[in-house]
Amino acid sequence: MAGSGRDHGSGSAAPTVRTDWAPVRRWAIAVDDGRLVFADDGDVEPAQPDES
Repeated sequence: MAGSGRDHGSGSAAPTVRTDWAPVRRWAIAVDDGRLVFADDGDVEPAQPDES
């Protein structure tokens, strides 16, 4: 499944909220067909560059 990923939760919390005690390990991935899916770190693999 191709798409682009974004670290779900990095820097999006209010500045007064500490999140260092529970690091986020979940990604929001925008898939090429327009859907947004969520995946854990272990389920995400970096995309290989196209060799055209």
